[in-house]
Amino acid sequence: MNEAPRQSVIPTAWFAVALVQQWILWTLLPGPMIALGVSTTWLGLALLIAGAVALGYSSLHASDDAPPIHCWTRSPICLAMLTCLVGSALWFGTLTGILPIAGFLSVVSSEFVFIDEEALIAQDASSAARR
Repeated sequence: MNEAPRQSVIPTAWFAVALVQQWILWTLLPGPMIALGVSTTWLGLALLIAGAVALGYSSLHASDDAPPIHCWTRSPICLAMLTCLVGSALWFGTLTGILPIAGFLSVVSSEFVFIDEEALIAQDASSAARR
């Protein structure tokens, strides 16, 4: 099976960069506040923690053949990172926290998810040809 070439920077590094960018934007350029009240802060913290737990679980079970989460998403680790980023943006409470999320989604979808999808398509085609 020919595997698609992997990028030298892993998605977790892009996730860490996006979190640092959110924090820098929150401290240096706060921007307009998300006007949903204190409940938004707690919701953001809950999403951040839930995403971190899901990221840990997905990382531990990444080698399993078919984890149950794959019925909803093909990339549970990227989904967990996205949940963390949305949670941290809500927790910081400013709209500038959304900017790093857009960059993270762009990089991860073009550099990692697309490559993984192509590898899965090639794997399906080679297994169908063997039948």
